This record gives sequence, structure tokens and C-alpha cells, in this order.
Amino acid sequence: MEKKLQDKKELIQQFRTEGILDAARSVISKRGLDKATMEQVADEAGISKATIYLYFKNKEELYYRCVVDGMDELLSAMEKAAAGIADPLERLKRLMLTQMEFIDADRDFFKVYIIESRDLLFDKTSECGREFAKRHDRLVRIMSGCIRECMENGGLRKMDPIKAHYLLFSMMRGMAMFSIMSGKDGPLSSEAAVILDIFLNGMKA
Repeated sequence: MEKKLQDKKELIQQFRTEGILDAARSVISKRGLDKATMEQVADEAGISKATIYLYFKNKEELYYRCVVDGMDELLSAMEKAAAGIADPLERLKRLMLTQMEFIDADRDFFKVYIIESRDLLFDKTSECGREFAKRHDRLVRIMSGCIRECMENGGLRKMDPIKAHYLLFSMMRGMAMFSIMSGKDGPLSSEAAVILDIFLNGMKA
């Protein structure tokens, strides 16, 4: 009986936490991180501000959780998309496309992420910053590992695969910024083929 009660309590807590995070993403996306308030998040979630403080100590921690949970979703989607693909180049295409589709799914929140939060997210003196760093490092390992395989197969010139990842990442991020800031219509994922073509041509062995 005690275990059932504990399980029920955990499910309620998970449901409540997810609802708060969904509300936070919506508010932060619309208003930006600086202008978003806990009161607005509470109104969006249909709960009291005091209830939010039972789960998150401040707005920054709430924002961190939004980003970290998003990173977990992205990494899971990338690993699922790449599973079973033997050809590293084809796997690289799938990994890239998955990231761009992920940005497409919530452009407004991504805009907040790339414009307002770099110092916050990369502050490794905080627990949240360290948790973000773990996920960021995992993403780099997935992408650079795939790029390394492409190099070993002779498809790409030999260089530090981590540097090569950041070259590709900067191209994706730049295209995302252009698309979001210009209000360009159409899915960002439609640009994936162009980005990959430029990257591969520049990296040819």
C-alpha cells in the first residue's frame, strides 16, 4: 500500500511539473526570459505562484529545466533516428535533420535560447549549468563520432572531428537564426540539404 501511495505521489508530481514546464516554455517564448515572470507562468498553468515554488526555487531554475528537458528529448530523438543506419554519411544527414526538425517544432523558445541565455547555460558553477554541459557534451560526442566515421571511410578530409562538428553546428545555428529573425516561412528542415551540401563540399577528402 505504501509503495502504491508513493507511486501515485510521484505521478502527481511529474504531472504537475510537466504542466509548469509547458506553461514556462509558452510564457518565455512569448515574452523573453527577462520579461517573463513567475506570476505569468502560474496564470498560464492555472495554479498559484506558491505552488510553482514547491518545485522550482526561481525563474532561472525553471528555465534551466525547460532547456535540459528539451535537450533530453532532442538527444533521445537523435539516437532513435540514427539507430540501425550503417552508412555514417546517411546517419549524419538523419542526425542533422532531426536537430532542425526539433528547432522547427518550437522556434520561439529556440529564439530565447540562442539570444538570451548563453551565459546562464554555460555557467558550470551552478548545478543546472553542469547538467546542461553533460547533455551538450553528449550531443557533441554523437555528432563528432559520426563525422569521425565519415573521415575514416575516406569521405571527409582528416581534421579534429569535434572542430568539424562545431563548423556544421554553426552553419545550422546560423540558418536557424536567419530563418527565425527574418520571419521566413517554411520549415527550417527544408534547408538541411543545402547546409549539408556546403559542409560536405568544403570537407571533401
